[in-house]
Amino acid sequence: RHAYVKNNNWLIGQTTSIFVSFATTPEMLDPNTPLGGATYRPMMLRYENKINEKTPYAIALEKGHDQNRLPTLTAKISHQVSNTLLVNLRGLLQEVHVPELNDQTKIGTGIAVGINYKPLEKLILNTNVANVSGDNRFLLGTYDNKRYLQNEPELKLVEYNSFTLGATYKFNSNLRSTIGYGNLTYNKNNENGNKELEQTWINLDYTPWKAVTLGMEYVTEKRTTIDGQKGTHDRVGMVAQYNF
Repeated sequence: RHAYVKNNNWLIGQTTSIFVSFATTPEMLDPNTPLGGATYRPMMLRYENKINEKTPYAIALEKGHDQNRLPTLTAKISHQVSNTLLVNLRGLLQEVHVPELNDQTKIGTGIAVGINYKPLEKLILNTNVANVSGDNRFLLGTYDNKRYLQNEPELKLVEYNSFTLGATYKFNSNLRSTIGYGNLTYNKNNENGNKELEQTWINLDYTPWKAVTLGMEYVTEKRTTIDGQKGTHDRVGMVAQYNF
């Protein structure tokens, strides 16, 4: 699902959006990543460079929703504040084109901040905060909602906030555990869409040998729709991985 060509500072092809930040996302065994994270891999044209050794940045034109006539402009800048603190800022700007509403168009936006902090030798804290309007592709948990309000004569964009926080503790070189929380809340929403999604998880990751990883994870999730319906979901996952 990655297919691209890279030459010096330029990349063209399909790979992970730069609006996504794995460096500041709490660890999760589920390959979909936590609520508010993402694995979105669009086609893109990307340029990368560095202001200095501690401050890389990237700018890209990425494919957004199929109905949009123009690509999405995304950007990310990271700064290694110290050996224990990394901060990044991401943004997106895109055309939201809706043919079924008389070809109306508005500008959708997104801004996100990520932090990776290591207060202790064995403890890592990660958080991502984002505000997005007019999009349901770039972040996990937004796919079931429309990009705009339904039953409105004029185009009004759906807006949401996401928040993810996690702590990873390394017991020793072979054993680690992460506990995390994710939240996705809509400020403007559809009549039949989600109002709030919540996710809490805890996992245990064991590496008996360098190439082998074994893990177990418990996840509990809550959903509240715009009309007040509520639901919960609990699951246990296990993983066995061998790295060639």
